[in-house]
Amino acid sequence: MNKCIECGENHAIDTSFCLNCGSSLTITGAPKRKPNRGKKKKIGIIASVSILLLLAVAGYQGLKQKHGEEAVIDRFLTALSQKDERTLKELIIPSDPRIKITHDSLIALFDLLDQNPSAFQEIKQSISNDSLTNTLFTMYKKGKVYGLVTRYVIDPSGYTIVASATGDKTIIFLNDQELGYIEKAGDTNEYGPFLPGVYQLRTITMVGNEKVEDEVKLILSGAQTKKTLEFVKAEDSKQLLQLAAAQKKKDEEKKQTDEMNKEQQASQKVVIKEVIQEVPVGGMYNYYIIPSSDYYTLSESDLNGLSKSNLRIARNEIYARHGFVFDSADLQNYFNNQAWYYPNSSYKGILSAVEKHNVDLIKSFE
Repeated sequence: MNKCIECGENHAIDTSFCLNCGSSLTITGAPKRKPNRGKKKKIGIIASVSILLLLAVAGYQGLKQKHGEEAVIDRFLTALSQKDERTLKELIIPSDPRIKITHDSLIALFDLLDQNPSAFQEIKQSISNDSLTNTLFTMYKKGKVYGLVTRYVIDPSGYTIVASATGDKTIIFLNDQELGYIEKAGDTNEYGPFLPGVYQLRTITMVGNEKVEDEVKLILSGAQTKKTLEFVKAEDSKQLLQLAAAQKKKDEEKKQTDEMNKEQQASQKVVIKEVIQEVPVGGMYNYYIIPSSDYYTLSESDLNGLSKSNLRIARNEIYARHGFVFDSADLQNYFNNQAWYYPNSSYKGILSAVEKHNVDLIKSFE
C-alpha cells in the first residue's frame, strides 16, 4: 500500500501518482554529497605553512648558533688552535681597514702563539673582556646576517712600527717584503698597523761609504701598540766604520805590496799567504763584505778591488746567513763574532739560484 506523503491518501493499487492530489508516490534516494575539496585544500595550506614556520625557526636558530657571540668566540679560539686560516679570515674583520689579514700576517700570529704559549690564554681573556690591560683581540657587532641575526666579528689590535736609522738610504724589509725607505740619517717613518705576531725586520743602510745590514726579531704583542726601533745604533756605526776603514787600509797596503813585488820580481811568482780579517776578542759586529749577496745577482764589477781573503769571507757569508757551521777554525772565529750569525747545524748548504751564482762568481775570482 502506498501512502501519499502530501495528502495522506492510501492507495490499494500500485500507482505512481496519488489519485487524490496527483502527487508523485515514487520515493527517490537522498542526493549524494560531493566531496568537500575546499576543506582538504585548506588543511594542506595550513600544514605547509606550519612546516615553513618550523623551517624558518630552525634556520633562525641555526644562524644564531653560528653567528652568536659565544659561538663566534668558540669558532675563533678553535681556528687559532688548529691554525685554520680560512675560518680566521672569515671571522677577523678589522675595524681599521689598514690592518691586512693575509697568509703572511696569520703565519706571524701563529709564530707568536708557538713561541709564547701564554699568548693563547691572553687572547682568550682579552676577547672575553676579562683582561683590562691586554686587548689583542676584541669583539664587535657588524650588521646582521640576512637581516635577521646580529653578526659578531673579531677585531684585532693594530701595532705600528716607528723606525729611525743613523745611516742614509735605509731600506726596510718586513718578512723579506720591502716595507719602506728612509732617505737620511735621523729621519723617522711610521709603518702599519699590523696584526699581532712575530715578524722579521731587516734593513740595508749606508754608514759612511759602507753598506750595513741589520736584522731585528720584532714581537708585536701586549698593551703597547707602538714599537720604536733604531736599527743601527750610533756606537755600532762607529765600530763598523772603524772596522771597514782598517780593512780598506789593509787592502790598499797589500795591493801596493803586490804591485811592487810584480815590478821587482817579474820573473818570479809571488805567493801571499791568505790571512783572514782579524776580529777583536769580545767584539760583536754586523759587518758584511758584500751585504746584498743573498738577494742581488753580483757582477764582476762588484768584486773588483777585493782581496783574496775578503773574497773568501764574502763567499762564506752566503752560507753563514743560513747558519752554516764551518769546520775551519778561522772562519768559526770570524763569524761567531758577527751579531747576525746564528749557527744552524741542520743547514745542509742548500742555496737559492742567486746565491749559487754569486758563490760560483766569487770562486772564479779567488
